[in-house]
Amino acid sequence: MKLNSLFENAPDLEIQGLMSDSRKKRPNSIFFCVKGMMNDGHRFISQAIKNGAVCIVYSDPLEEMDPSVTYIRVKDVVKVYNQVADIFYNSPSKKMVIFGVTGTNGKSSVTNLIKNLLNEKVPTGYIGTISIEYGTVKLPPLLTTPEIDDLHGILHDMVEAGMKACTLEVSSIGIEQHRIDSIKFDVGVFTNLTHDHLDYHGTMENYFAAKKSFFDHLPEEAIAITNADDPYGLAIVEDCKCKVLTYGINKPADYQAVDIQLQKDKTVFTLKCIDKEYRVETNLVALFNIYNLLAAISALHSKGIPIESFLMKLNHFDQIEGRMERIDVGQPFNVIV
Repeated sequence: MKLNSLFENAPDLEIQGLMSDSRKKRPNSIFFCVKGMMNDGHRFISQAIKNGAVCIVYSDPLEEMDPSVTYIRVKDVVKVYNQVADIFYNSPSKKMVIFGVTGTNGKSSVTNLIKNLLNEKVPTGYIGTISIEYGTVKLPPLLTTPEIDDLHGILHDMVEAGMKACTLEVSSIGIEQHRIDSIKFDVGVFTNLTHDHLDYHGTMENYFAAKKSFFDHLPEEAIAITNADDPYGLAIVEDCKCKVLTYGINKPADYQAVDIQLQKDKTVFTLKCIDKEYRVETNLVALFNIYNLLAAISALHSKGIPIESFLMKLNHFDQIEGRMERIDVGQPFNVIV
């Protein structure tokens, strides 16, 4: 892609990549001087140039400039980074149904449950803590929510591979660092909020505010789904511009599990969904996994997938690694990872 198609009055320069990590070797790339908690990208411009950057997007005054490199000064580097990444990768999030799941616990489980249920109907990818998966591709994870260029690049590869949907774990740090600002979400899911990441956010108020901003910025045509039983569940969606649906166990909700029978190798419950009831039997165990399953069911049903169409699948989920994973090699006792 030409640089002058990304920035007005820029040279007719061929751009082959984007980066904010100066250690990456990316020939003919644009380097964005992003300021992080510990480091400032402005300090690593020379390293980025050595590793292939031919254009520098920056905000602070620079003492030195390489005459062979194009420099573009902007007010907000991260905002421009998001805009450029979306254009450079041809807006991949607009070509798939994107499910974003955020919360302290359950992100990996809910995203994988959605993927496993939906993948039988339409090709679905996954990005998160466990891995990056789409089609026959399975890659090691990057960050829970990857950096801007990595995230758009992965979504672009998914589109190229024929994916029609993607489930994405949305971390509070990813939200705070604006990694998802140019991603178009169709469904946003909230699981819960407990004490975590306070080394980064400082207080629960800041942590909550980061999560809430994800829902505040969902487009009007999106759907927000929240845990009605969590103390933060209703507050986190109170300023949503889009439709809000709830799930839960203890409080009335759009999707509610009642008459729950927890067993060592399965769970049975009644799912009350608006004006219908369904008997659900699943190989998932533990009460928190019923919350995760309710979140996944409500996300899929909100996008028009009939509950009847995946009821049988609920009884034989592929186990998610390390998430109440049962180990059965014939031993006379229960082992759970």
